[in-house]
Amino acid sequence: MLKRLSRGDLLHLLFLSLIPVFYFLGQFRAAAGILIPSTLFYPVLFYEVLIIVFVLGSKRFFGELNRAILFTAFLLVINFYWGYFYDYMERPSPAPVIFSQFRFLLPVSFLFIYLVFFLFKKWGKLSVINCRIGTLFLLGGIIIHLLTFPGKPSTKATFATIPFKACDSCKNPDIYFIVADGYAGQKEMKELFKTNNDHFYKELHQRSFWTDSSCSSNYYYTNFSMASVLQMEYMPLSQDYYQDIAYSSIVALNGNLTAFLKKQGYKFRNLSIFQPSIDPDLNIISATSRDDFQVLTNRTLVSHLSLLTERIYTGRKDFFDITSSQVKMLEKSNEYVYSETIKESKKTAEQPRFIYSHILAPHAPYLRDSLGQKTNAQIWRSENRGNKSDYISYLKYLNKQLINLIDSIETNSHEKPIILLISDHGFREFEYNLSEIQLICSALLAVKVPSGQYPAFHQKMSHVNLFRTLLNQEFDQHLPYLKDSMVVYQLKGLRMKID
Repeated sequence: MLKRLSRGDLLHLLFLSLIPVFYFLGQFRAAAGILIPSTLFYPVLFYEVLIIVFVLGSKRFFGELNRAILFTAFLLVINFYWGYFYDYMERPSPAPVIFSQFRFLLPVSFLFIYLVFFLFKKWGKLSVINCRIGTLFLLGGIIIHLLTFPGKPSTKATFATIPFKACDSCKNPDIYFIVADGYAGQKEMKELFKTNNDHFYKELHQRSFWTDSSCSSNYYYTNFSMASVLQMEYMPLSQDYYQDIAYSSIVALNGNLTAFLKKQGYKFRNLSIFQPSIDPDLNIISATSRDDFQVLTNRTLVSHLSLLTERIYTGRKDFFDITSSQVKMLEKSNEYVYSETIKESKKTAEQPRFIYSHILAPHAPYLRDSLGQKTNAQIWRSENRGNKSDYISYLKYLNKQLINLIDSIETNSHEKPIILLISDHGFREFEYNLSEIQLICSALLAVKVPSGQYPAFHQKMSHVNLFRTLLNQEFDQHLPYLKDSMVVYQLKGLRMKID
């Protein structure tokens, strides 16, 4: 076949092959340095093979190579940008809700593809110049995407840079920063669940932990909460939810805390849901089970269809129901974080270490009961997320896991470490109103330092002041404290602060 291709045909095929190259370069740039260049190889190769398959298949239908090339280019663009279109339609608007729903947009998209296919089939002979103009137009759009898609989501403001001083006399113990996602604080346990978690707090006190039973997170979204904790500042919100989520994901591990750790010579072990920028001076080792292929392709139509197919195959009625493969991945991720954290505690390192372990529990879905037995698919369903009994059962199981993890860290450590145990927000799987924001921000906070003394720590602390307090007490910093507030944030942007 190649021998029968003209120079123009080869040029058109070259244009076509560049579409996935430029698209994934744009996605790579949008990831702001959290991926390495070699991760581009497999998605680009996957789509280059798809191009060959679709061009050959389309040529059999159309009987004309130019038409097959242009139709394949059209399919590529629909596939690559369907996720952006879906995200755009989900934004708040006066249009009826049905227009933003997956079950409406997907059939409409396929109808549009069929109409274009029908037009391509019925049109007369396609000239070389039309094919060239069409492929150049589509390729040009992808190149514009690459050039204009920001490497780092921008907001009108950025986190303030905190001036730290070096502490040469500090002992620089290892720091274990453990986050239990969605773990309700004592205030929410008592007022919403009509119970308490006293036994767990008693276990922590027996191990010389300081705890804050009235602690609150500053946000009830994980990304915002963790970004403010690690930056030691409130989020500079832009009023654009999607932009703010992207920005918080990137800056969580790239800013004030990492700057201080770098100054003190710490090695950073990342077992979290966030990724740091590639900075060899920080000595950051990322060891999460992130699927880089999925990171690059998750906004494509193929990715959405793959997820939908699994949900249909497994009998999920609600599109937001978690699938069995997602449950396995979630359990595998949590088990990995546990085991890797314990492995770190057994190591003797030349440099002090900051180990960030983010456990995706007791956040829904509730994968275990209080005895550690695996739950079933009925409990995983989205409609069961608000089941308080299943949540409490999962939390009791997690309590045992956390105590075992803490004991392992302390037993294995050669020098006494600092251990911080927090949650990013509380239980929020219920129809809450403005007066209940304080409940879903009710969070876990427990701290243990080598001396067992906590003069700088106080009750009713919010997370934004956690590391300010720790650095002031243990690392001779003199950072001012911020006003403790909870930020109410909805899809349309910042609403208010509750002090």
